[in-house]
Amino acid sequence: MTELLDCPKCRKAISEDKGSLKCSNCKITFPNIHGIPWLFRSPESILIQWQARTTKLLQMCLVQSAQIEQELLKVDLLSETKDRLKTLKKAILENEKFLQEFLADLWPDKNPKTVNFAVALEEKVGATQTLESYFNNIFRDWSWDSGENEKALKCVSEILPKNFRPKTMVVLGSGAGRLTYDLHNKLKCEHTIAVDINPLLMFLFKDIMAGEVHQLWEIPISPMKLENVAKKQNLKFSKPTAKGISYLFTDASNLPFKDKSLDVVLTPWFVDIVKQDLRFLAQRINRALAMDGHWVNFGPLGFQHFENSENYTVEEVRKILTEEGFEISDAKENVLPYLSSPYSGMGRSETVVSFIAKKKKEAKEPSYYSPLPDWITDFKKPIQPDRDLKYEIARYHLGFQILNCIDGKTSADTITALIAKHYGVSLVQAKEIVTGFLIEKFEK
Repeated sequence: MTELLDCPKCRKAISEDKGSLKCSNCKITFPNIHGIPWLFRSPESILIQWQARTTKLLQMCLVQSAQIEQELLKVDLLSETKDRLKTLKKAILENEKFLQEFLADLWPDKNPKTVNFAVALEEKVGATQTLESYFNNIFRDWSWDSGENEKALKCVSEILPKNFRPKTMVVLGSGAGRLTYDLHNKLKCEHTIAVDINPLLMFLFKDIMAGEVHQLWEIPISPMKLENVAKKQNLKFSKPTAKGISYLFTDASNLPFKDKSLDVVLTPWFVDIVKQDLRFLAQRINRALAMDGHWVNFGPLGFQHFENSENYTVEEVRKILTEEGFEISDAKENVLPYLSSPYSGMGRSETVVSFIAKKKKEAKEPSYYSPLPDWITDFKKPIQPDRDLKYEIARYHLGFQILNCIDGKTSADTITALIAKHYGVSLVQAKEIVTGFLIEKFEK
């Protein structure tokens, strides 16, 4: 991969040194984690963040197990309920043990280097990116026989031109990897690079492609029968192992690939997850693609950005692609099942948009994307009270006033009267405010 990559910090060429990637300009050595290059501006910072997420997940498993143990002490439980709880406890504890051992590679150095605070803040793993968020993706890709994988491949295949044989394909947000493998195999790519930031997903994908088998308990959201409360799944692949697939941990919001180096960029269930404006993501993909290279997308357009102007519709996406130098060759919409476990009573469908767009013009180079505002990365800059912060200020100020009245002696009626007087609202309005706040805190 080295000939395709630049340093994510200075954009200079990187080289391989003793099995690791290195930037001679920045003097940064990018480690291999589970045999996969860890290519970030601040490798130590991102590693620490995933270590923290892993530790939190393991602790959560132990807390859940202890809670179930307490529930089992109840004297009025049905025998079926006891069986269900014991099964859940066993599944949780075995998952905790597996994850602790499997993710041990996230602690490669017993004496980690000090992380530069300013640099660490420039690169942050999103709050929604957790290990447990994608368990069902793992089971769908490598355990379930639900037909979802085949339907996904069919949707993407239908928009591709005949005899489409790209040499180099990069998959942004490869996840557990099934679509990456299926498309790599179908297109007979010489080289496919699976890109993600989630260690659990990438570790498993790499191991499964090497023929390894792992076991993980699936705990369905809404099992209808006792036998489906928890299912021990074999994560494996029966087909021959893949050749030509590489793996890369890196930030897809700031692609480290050289300009004009790629034939295809695939974004499966990705563009609406990235927090930056689609315009800038389109520019990054354009820059990485060779002229007449292709951007292939598959997934919903469920944008949920804070700025409503960035929550684009299909028509807006088409126009953005055109403005950023792409020519859409084909596009389709399909309604597909999504993460519908055969062991759960719940399932959902999504409208997915598949398109293939050819690069016909060069786009301008976007600036570096930081998920945090500059007044957090630079403590000397004044904090800007945007709409969201103003709302939070008002909410926390009100919440503080209510909480400050809670002393074991003051009733909700008394607090309501104080709030009504302070804010000049009616007692009915104040009661709604206080009741809503207290219920929210109680439910949490």
